[in-house]
Amino acid sequence: MEIHFLETEFAPASETIEFPPLTIEEIENDFSKLSIKMGINDFSLSIANNQTWDIRIISPEVTENELVPLFVNLHGGARTGIDDAHKWTACLIEPALEGTTAYILSPNSNGLLWYDAANEL
Repeated sequence: MEIHFLETEFAPASETIEFPPLTIEEIENDFSKLSIKMGINDFSLSIANNQTWDIRIISPEVTENELVPLFVNLHGGARTGIDDAHKWTACLIEPALEGTTAYILSPNSNGLLWYDAANEL
């Protein structure tokens, strides 16, 4: 797999980095290593090009094999560059889902928009 990074105000000039292709099994294995407990879980995931993805996962109390929905909280703080923007779950998404059994995933864009090249890893 070849990934191209384009120059933005937040990323270095274009470069090509070669990554071996990942299988779905490898990705599932990597994510299964995250210790997700009931309640709020904050993670900083190391990715390519010495970058990190900061995410919050809010996990409900579930029984084994219970299927519950996943809501992705795109909080709107992309261009703010605020390190904790992904933690802004208490103001909108948590109250909106109060009483609902669901997972909430709230990623931080680290000052980039979701369609910026650096986020397309």
